[in-house]
Amino acid sequence: MWHQVQIQPCPTSLRPPVCSSSALSRNQFLLSRDETLQIASVQCMTSIVIHSPVQYAAALVYADIPEFLFERLSSTDEILVWSVYSCLLLLTEERLFFSKCHTIYGIESLVRSLKESLRLNSIEVQKQGLLLFGEILKRQPSGIKLFMNSTIWHEVIVLLKEAVASSSLDVAIEATNTLAFFMR
Repeated sequence: MWHQVQIQPCPTSLRPPVCSSSALSRNQFLLSRDETLQIASVQCMTSIVIHSPVQYAAALVYADIPEFLFERLSSTDEILVWSVYSCLLLLTEERLFFSKCHTIYGIESLVRSLKESLRLNSIEVQKQGLLLFGEILKRQPSGIKLFMNSTIWHEVIVLLKEAVASSSLDVAIEATNTLAFFMR
């Protein structure tokens, strides 16, 4: 059963300055084998971006945090995956996210993660992942090719077909929205 996690703001002493040393410490937490630390790190970054997007989103993207977040999508921990989807969703609002080509690096991880989430029947995770995927498809600059080979293209079609056929109306609706962006 899915339990929604409320993201608590990090104490002021833990909020990073705009320098890259704080981003490096976030990377260390993301690379930790302890998924609880990873969850806390991702949720703290999410909280920071929610409260000060102009100040911190670009710094996190510039420090290549999205690359580390996409790597965390290999986890089977639903809370971690949902938290990563949420953080990445916020970072897609930063123009630099696309110009640094993080979507190209992470698209395969995202598709694999979404396929796994459909097997686990976690509706909240599925909806959040499809929302992220739709935002990426919607905002991806037309001059930057997102799908580098036909295999990933085929996997996306299979994934969206499964998601649209979901027994959850909310997931099916989100999948239909994502499919509309995919068809553009």
